[in-house]
Amino acid sequence: MGTDLAQVQLRPGLFLDVEREELVQNGMSISLSRIQFRILHFLVRSLSRPVRTEDIMEYAW
Repeated sequence: MGTDLAQVQLRPGLFLDVEREELVQNGMSISLSRIQFRILHFLVRSLSRPVRTEDIMEYAW
């Protein structure tokens, strides 16, 4: 799973569109607030390591 791409596939039919800041499932956009998207994006970028709450907060806000 590449996290530097404009679209990050999470599973078949589900991906993050990083440029448009949206979650897309089977071609349909799932509504997320900007903060929700940033938290999800941070977690996806950090899949290979544990993250601290403080790091999530700093990235999202």
